[in-house]
Parts: sequence; C-alpha cells; structure tokens
Amino acid sequence: MRFSVANLNRVANDAKSPVVASEFTTTSITSQPVAQKALDERRSENPSLLLLDGSHRGYLRLDITRERLRGRPGRTRRRQAAQARARVQASYVVSGRPGSQRA
Repeated sequence: MRFSVANLNRVANDAKSPVVASEFTTTSITSQPVAQKALDERRSENPSLLLLDGSHRGYLRLDITRERLRGRPGRTRRRQAAQARARVQASYVVSGRPGSQRA
C-alpha cells in the first residue's frame, strides 16, 4: 500500500517553480506494502511530496465541492474483515489556489 500527496510544480524538481496542481494517489487495498525506508529515501529527494507512506493498507477518500477538494487517506489493519475499522491517517485540502495544505 502506498499513500502519496504531492504538490506539482510547473518545472519538475524545482521547488521555487510555482505550484500548478496537486496529486493524490494510492494503490489497491490488497496490494503488498512497500518498504517504508525506500519511500522515506524517495521523499527526502523530492520536496514536493507532502505525504508518502507505505506502512498501512487502506483507501483514499476524496470529498469534492465547488469550493474545495479534501483528500483523506484511510488505513485499516485487517483488509479481509468486512467490518474492519478504518482510521483517517491525514487530511489535505486544495482550496482557492493550486497546492495541497495539511488540514
């Protein structure tokens, strides 16, 4: 499983370049986890990544209105259990201008 939230700059790999979009991604809840150490190394090389977590299984919930987009990665420990509890891991909002902000 991998959750990621990133701000995309007009010029890739240039943190001084204006943010033009946000990116929210996740893999399938049944995917095998990715080693967090490898993801931490990738995140340290890319300041546009606000969240990069491979330590949990879960899903990505997007709430979209005219005013904003709120992305909430949710995690669960037991993917096989239909009634497994899910917890919101983080919350990011895009509102009024390009770029995600932690909510």
